[in-house]
Amino acid sequence: MKLTQLMKIAGIFIIALIFFAGASSVALADKAPYKVGVNLALTGPLAGLMTYIKNGLILEQDRINAQGGIDGHPLELIFEDSGLDITKAANIHRKFARNKEIKAIIGPLFSTATPTLTPIADREKIPEIVLCPSSPIERKRKPKWAFYIAHGDPIVAARVLDLAEARGYKKIFIFHDQDPCYIGIANNMKTLGKKKGIEVHISKETFQTTDTDMTPQILKIKGQLKDYDALFLDTNGATGSVVMRNLRTQGVDIPVLAPHGWGFGFTLGMGKEAVEGVELVSGKACVTAQLDDTDPQKEVIVDFDKRMKARWNGMPAEQLSGHSYDAIWILHDAFKRAGENPTRAQLRDAIEKTKNFVGVTGIYTYTPTDHEGLTKDALEFIVIKDNKFKRLKLAK
Repeated sequence: MKLTQLMKIAGIFIIALIFFAGASSVALADKAPYKVGVNLALTGPLAGLMTYIKNGLILEQDRINAQGGIDGHPLELIFEDSGLDITKAANIHRKFARNKEIKAIIGPLFSTATPTLTPIADREKIPEIVLCPSSPIERKRKPKWAFYIAHGDPIVAARVLDLAEARGYKKIFIFHDQDPCYIGIANNMKTLGKKKGIEVHISKETFQTTDTDMTPQILKIKGQLKDYDALFLDTNGATGSVVMRNLRTQGVDIPVLAPHGWGFGFTLGMGKEAVEGVELVSGKACVTAQLDDTDPQKEVIVDFDKRMKARWNGMPAEQLSGHSYDAIWILHDAFKRAGENPTRAQLRDAIEKTKNFVGVTGIYTYTPTDHEGLTKDALEFIVIKDNKFKRLKLAK
């Protein structure tokens, strides 16, 4: 074939490619966005934590849209700020629910709001991806439209008892705050402990998440602690840091266990030497580099962490931003399976059929009777050593 003929054929081929690419771009541009409302406390006491959530959501929204959206539909996140006010959060939920262009809601993060917000999602029949764990109150109600991302209190309790069992502890003393999630962990530990032959005592002395000095309560329980193998400090890492300083000041020397709410960088920053030696169960994003290469979550977390740091000036993929990843991609997966421009009901049904989705927080499988999606295997044993999270390889 002559060179001129080859050039003509090549030219026709290039023109065809340009035509089809242009036609495809027009088609993509013509498709309406899939809108998702995001209800977060972007101002107020939790504003710093919300930055992880918001940045993670924006990162994954932009990634999806750069890849052509969801079957050509751009993903559009609509952010609203509740300021950590339950009434305002409820109004935002209603606003989202009554906007028929919005297919689903992501949020909230604070667990004290979920008993108010999930009934709104159920009543308005809109899928809700809740970033915090469910509470025992919600589980009794069995919400149909809410699906949860964070580790729930039943699996956290079971995993803490696994850690206690691996350490040979037979008697555990629980000192907890009044957040519904932590109350749930305490009650589950007491029930499950009986089955394992572990005596679990829940202290009558408690505290609020916002308390700044627990010395009065510690003075009341100090004498009891000598009869127990370990203290389970049932709260988040920020409040837990305060309690640990109070315990150290009072000369209390007892092994301390903690839940997943400790698995954040602020625990190390606030607690410093006071939290040294505390053993906890937490999400794998705390110890990504220490995970086995065979762990299916490792590749996901490493990639997400790399992209978070590159986009947000070194901000790592902690548990909170990991919740963002999981919420976005579970929705993405459900949209893909629900068909073209699905109704809210079709999207809800698709979310409920999520199976073996490998995320940052864990591997999710939802069913009609389980909207938590995770098992206790999503939690690692971790110790705070030299002001770092270190993976504990204990018998599971």
